Amino acid sequence: MLQHTEQQKILSILKELPSEKLDEVIDFAEYLKTKEIPAKAKKKPGHITVPTFHLGKIEKGATDRGALYGEYLDRKFA
Repeated sequence: MLQHTEQQKILSILKELPSEKLDEVIDFAEYLKTKEIPAKAKKKPGHITVPTFHLGKIEKGATDRGALYGEYLDRKFA
């Protein structure tokens, strides 16, 4: 109900304006409407490959998580 009364107030104010001012108000309202709507963000690619650089051959179990954790423990307690 409150929104309806606010709309009636706005309409009564707009009716009292001269036509050139009314056009200016409408143009400004359209400008504000375009500013409020944000532009859609570009979609990110689904899969990104990160290049890895190494010196020499990678051993077979080098990327195994358990093997890596075992090496960490070996270095920690050695």
